[in-house]
Amino acid sequence: MSRLEDLAGARICRMDAWPTWDLEEAGLTEPLITLIRPPLPKDYMEAVLNGEADITGMETESAVGAIRELEAGTKLVQNPELSHIMSLHFTSHKPNPQSPLVTAILNKGITEMRRSGEWYDIVSSALAEFNGLAPKG
Repeated sequence: MSRLEDLAGARICRMDAWPTWDLEEAGLTEPLITLIRPPLPKDYMEAVLNGEADITGMETESAVGAIRELEAGTKLVQNPELSHIMSLHFTSHKPNPQSPLVTAILNKGITEMRRSGEWYDIVSSALAEFNGLAPKG
């Protein structure tokens, strides 16, 4: 499968608290799919390994940890065509008197991470883990 739309009819695992906007944008809502909402990353991988789900989607670090914990590295394959980078946005409530301070602290920390190289280390480590999961071809 190389497109999200190709998952029609699939049993898809997605953590209960995680958004499903990508599935919804592709028209993948129930009853076209069966959405399974386990609480932990390990539960997703077990659902796929046990045949209870066809596919799971989660962020790379959780996936790597769950695959290692289950010793399932050779039993699962990642589809890089369905992988995407998602940005996170932080907001604060303007009337909160702490809002400017909290925002400044967050921005300062991100700037320091970029200056020190820590940001790039995190990105390159995540990409290395991702590439380790991707099928060789």
